[in-house]
Amino acid sequence: MKNITAITIFLCCFSSLFAQKNTTEDSLITNHLEKKIILYKTWIVFDWPNGVNGVLYDINDSSIIISNSYNKLDYVTGNLNLSEINYKNIDLLKIQREHSVRRAIFLGTLSGFIVGAIIGSGIEDNIEDDNDFKIINTSKGQNTIITGILCGFAGAGLGSVFGNIKIKIPIKGSEENFRNNKTRLKKYTIRK
Repeated sequence: MKNITAITIFLCCFSSLFAQKNTTEDSLITNHLEKKIILYKTWIVFDWPNGVNGVLYDINDSSIIISNSYNKLDYVTGNLNLSEINYKNIDLLKIQREHSVRRAIFLGTLSGFIVGAIIGSGIEDNIEDDNDFKIINTSKGQNTIITGILCGFAGAGLGSVFGNIKIKIPIKGSEENFRNNKTRLKKYTIRK
């Protein structure tokens, strides 16, 4: 009886190990697919006052398909609400990569700090006037940190400005403009 109980407990534990492994593999596959998806936020401007925004999903022969979901998991599961817009109704397309502002601020801050630190390490330790009176009494390390921080803030500001830049593609309801920009637009779609 003890052997049967031990075998049953062993089999239950052994089978549960495999069940968790499959779940982990499924989540790894989902995470991998989510990381491969690059979302491009799209603003479509019409001739009339209202516009549409979403994510550029696909380009057809005479229309653009956008999705309203900014969640990458929706693109893996197929839980999407798609809208098709004919090129004749499109005046202007604005496209921006997801998280471009955040990425630009980070890179601007980092590069500003590095440039500021390099500049600060070249500043003299003590700045004196003609009468040997010390105006600023700092060490080389303090100069490096202070200028690094100041230039880091300046870099963050520049990064936010450059990160907000959107790619503008004028269509103006023209079939020729749409056809000429079709391959360019295809680069920004989820369905390549």
